[in-house]
Amino acid sequence: MNEFDARPIDAAWTGGFSPYPNAEGLAELLARHVRSRPDALAVDAGEERLSYAELDRRASQMAHALKVAGVGLETPVGVFMSPRIEQIVAQVAICLVGGTYVPLDPDYPRERLEFMIADAGVELVLTDRRHFGLALGGRRELCVDRERLRFERNPPTFLRVQGGPEQRTHILYTSGSTGRPKGIEIVARGVSRLVLCTNYVQFEPTDRVAQIANFSFDAAIFEVWGALLNGAAIVLIPRRRALDPHDCGPSWRPAASR
Repeated sequence: MNEFDARPIDAAWTGGFSPYPNAEGLAELLARHVRSRPDALAVDAGEERLSYAELDRRASQMAHALKVAGVGLETPVGVFMSPRIEQIVAQVAICLVGGTYVPLDPDYPRERLEFMIADAGVELVLTDRRHFGLALGGRRELCVDRERLRFERNPPTFLRVQGGPEQRTHILYTSGSTGRPKGIEIVARGVSRLVLCTNYVQFEPTDRVAQIANFSFDAAIFEVWGALLNGAAIVLIPRRRALDPHDCGPSWRPAASR
């Protein structure tokens, strides 16, 4: 074989292909665990914890608000808030309504954030009290803190949008070190291929997966959806502890294993 030979690499050398669920979207795959293990721990943020049923309820109530706000299939929704449990709820809510999650790191320079919002076509930004009112690019803002009580009046279930495996679920941006940041579109099938039925890592429902990566990095997809699509628990690690394990603070304690 010379360097111009375009024949595929022999499957026997690569180990062949491993089957994985590639006919469903993320919302459908997540719903399996909500139905089968509703009381299992889904998210542990120290003082606040959510079971799969509670995560689904909170996300469903937020999804109703997103639908009213005009979010539909593959609508890009910016998420501009401090890392916390609401960021996980927001990701799932956007997934339920069929939208596209666009993480916006509050530590990024304003110029970069405004470029990402315009480039991705974001018209609605989910934010919190700390960052509400910054009017990034003049986009509409929905403060999840202030709207929490209103969300709770919404129905606790949401008819999931059947986006399918080719639905665009995320837009993540490169660092821009070689020029302008580039938006990378990720579809549901790519996420399920990353974390389901792999031959390099096996998630179990009893696992507790540390969420350490910045939500704007692709590693966060592995941590969040690796846990949720396998029925495991996400453990949100405070940034100060991730940077200095000796300074985890007196108020943060993980939940006991179930």
